[in-house]
Amino acid sequence: MLFVLFLPIVIQAQSVKNGVKARALIEKAYAANAANSYQEALTYFIQADSLSSAVFTSDDYNNMGGSYFKLGEYRQAIAMSKRSLLLDSNNIHAFLNMGIAYGMLDSHLLAIECYQKVVLMNPTQTQAYFNMALSYQQLKEKAKALEVYQKIIEIEPDNAKAFINMGIVYGELGNYKKLVECYQQAARLGNKVAQDYLSKSGHGW
Repeated sequence: MLFVLFLPIVIQAQSVKNGVKARALIEKAYAANAANSYQEALTYFIQADSLSSAVFTSDDYNNMGGSYFKLGEYRQAIAMSKRSLLLDSNNIHAFLNMGIAYGMLDSHLLAIECYQKVVLMNPTQTQAYFNMALSYQQLKEKAKALEVYQKIIEIEPDNAKAFINMGIVYGELGNYKKLVECYQQAARLGNKVAQDYLSKSGHGW
């Protein structure tokens, strides 16, 4: 009878102990990730998760997903992003990473949905816009890609890479005048690729 009365206390103590061990393993996982030892990091994350998932934060699952991503396990990376978002539905990094993983799986529409959620939360998140534009390019949605690149330039007028990519899209559309204009903008910003292209094609900047 006494054993039954004290059992909840024993279980609670064991749970706390497991939580401490799990947190220590998570810290080891972060260190392994920082050393580019992604398989080792994943091993620590999995061990920690089996000990006590209760101590995991949204960022912990997001970083666990990063380990899967680095190992090319994109579906598992997406699953971890979803677990991250269960703990914090506004975790921008989780949405961003999930979008990148969907892109690696050629699921560009799903990737775009992720990036759209990011920019709704942070309208100046240019990395999300950039990835979104690349996804539209993969889908041959060139007009939409151009709109997104223009949005990036509105936020960051000195983003030479956005000018370069916008020029590439114009080139694919056969609008070489706009291509040159975009490359000239990039060249003025010091972009070597644009400068070399314009020099070889006889255009100044």
